[in-house]
Amino acid sequence: MKFSLNDGTFAQLEGIVQTRAHLRDYREQPPDAEAELKRIAVCLLPRSEWREAPMILLHSKSTSLTDLMRHKKLPPTMCIGEFYSYRPRKTKPKAVYLYIIWLQDDFAPHMHPDAQRLFAHINWPQPDETAA
Repeated sequence: MKFSLNDGTFAQLEGIVQTRAHLRDYREQPPDAEAELKRIAVCLLPRSEWREAPMILLHSKSTSLTDLMRHKKLPPTMCIGEFYSYRPRKTKPKAVYLYIIWLQDDFAPHMHPDAQRLFAHINWPQPDETAA
């Protein structure tokens, strides 16, 4: 499945994990919800297929993830997609991989349109760079 990027290129979905295992009761709330969701995502990815690639959490920033987590209002489905995009180089393009996490209301074979809009704005790293 291909997703358009704002720079005129595209990213291809290599694999996806969808789960509801991120909804947890905590004795103490994690101080950083984004770091906690990334930690959970890493635990859910099969080690045999893990690539050394940056991980980005898509979130609109209109509501604090920490507040959503504290009040148990996080969307119930966590999606972790492995994507690659061929980035230009001086010689030939090179595939650059990213893990993208997003939250949505339902299990679905496609990325929710809101997440697709955020995805399009990712500043995809060039070969031999890391994602911010």
